[in-house]
Amino acid sequence: MGFISEESIQRVADANDIVDVVGSYFPLKRAGTSFRALCPFHQEKSPSFHVNPSRQSYHCFGCGAGGGVLRFVMDYEHVDFPSAVRRLAQRANIPLVEEASTPEDERKHGLRKRLLALHAEAALWFHHNLLKSADGATARDYLKSRGLTSEIAKSWKLGYAPESWDALLNHLRDRKFSREEIEQSGLASSKDDRPGAQLYSRFRNRVMFPIHNDYGEVVAFSGRTLEADPKAAKYVNSPETPLFTKGRVLYGLDKTKRDLIEKNAAIVCEGQIDLISAFEAGVRTLHEGLAAWKRGASPGSPIDPALQVFLVLCRRVRGQHVKLLDAAQAACHSLLLLTDCFRFLWGFCFVASASRYHCSCCSEGRQPQEFAARPVGCPGCYAWQK
Repeated sequence: MGFISEESIQRVADANDIVDVVGSYFPLKRAGTSFRALCPFHQEKSPSFHVNPSRQSYHCFGCGAGGGVLRFVMDYEHVDFPSAVRRLAQRANIPLVEEASTPEDERKHGLRKRLLALHAEAALWFHHNLLKSADGATARDYLKSRGLTSEIAKSWKLGYAPESWDALLNHLRDRKFSREEIEQSGLASSKDDRPGAQLYSRFRNRVMFPIHNDYGEVVAFSGRTLEADPKAAKYVNSPETPLFTKGRVLYGLDKTKRDLIEKNAAIVCEGQIDLISAFEAGVRTLHEGLAAWKRGASPGSPIDPALQVFLVLCRRVRGQHVKLLDAAQAACHSLLLLTDCFRFLWGFCFVASASRYHCSCCSEGRQPQEFAARPVGCPGCYAWQK
C-alpha cells in the first residue's frame, strides 16, 4: 500500500472524538470543561491525566504525556502512526485514500480485504458448528473435559471443523468466494499442484482456534484433532498466506496486550487451551504460540522466528517475563533450549536493561491452568534469570 493522504488523515482525526476514543479504553470522569483519569502511561494514585474536548487533546501533568487522538492510540496501543490511522479509520468506518499506489499494491490490498472477509466467515461457520450442530457434540464434550464452558467458547469464538472434505468449501462458495481466494486462504489443500486440482478442507474433525492479529481480525486457524488415532497430527495450523506469516502472531495478544503493558509482564503458555484456562482463571498477561508455527515442528518447538517477535515484545514492555510450560517431558526439554535461545538472541540482538526473564515449568502432573489457580512453588521448576 502507498502513503496515506493528508486529507484522509485529517478526516480520520476529525471523525474520532478524543473523549470517545480515550473513554473506550478506560473510564473518564468529568472535571469542569475537561475529563480526567489516572494516567495510563505512569503509576499514580491521584488523577493527573486530562482530556480536553474543545482542543481535542490530552495531557498528563504528572509525566508530561500529551497530544491528539492519533498520538494517544500510538502510545496506548504501542503501534506506529500508519497503524493508528488505519485503526481509527476502521473505527469510524472511513475509507482511506493512499497515494502512489501501484496496480500491484491495489491488487494485494483488495485480496487482503477479501481474505479477511473469508476468514471471518469461516470463523463464524466453525463457531456455529461447535455450538449448534449435532456433529459438534464430541468437540463440546472435549472442551468441557478441559474445563472450557460454552460461555468461554463463545468469548474466544472457538469452533468445530466437521469430518468432511468439502463442507466448508461449499459454504464459502455459496458466500461468493472464488476458488483462488479459497486456495490463498490456506483453508483448502490439494493433493498436487496441477491447475484445477480438486480442493479439500485442510481442517477436518478438529476443535478450531481462530488466530487474531492485533486488530482482532481473524488471520489464521489452529485445529486440535479429535481423532483417537495416535498417528493423526495433534495440531494442524494454517500455512503462510497473504494475511499470516508464521512466527509473527501470538495467540491471545489481541485480548491481553493492554494488561501486558499495564502489568509490565508477559507469560507465554505452551498451548491455546493452557492460555484460555489461565486467562479465565484471572491471569491476563498471557500469550501462546511463541513457537507454534515452525515448519515441520509441533507447537512448542522453541527455535522459531516467533521467539524474536516475543523478545521485541519483551523489549517494549521492559518488565518481568515468564515462559510457563506444561508438565510434559518435552516441555522441560524445550525450556532448556529456550534458555539457550534467550542467551544467544539477547546477547546479540537487543538491549533493554532492567528487564528480567524467568523460564519455569510446572511440576509433574500440573498444567498451567492449575498453576494459575494455585500458584505455589514446586521443587521441579527450573528457572533462569538474566
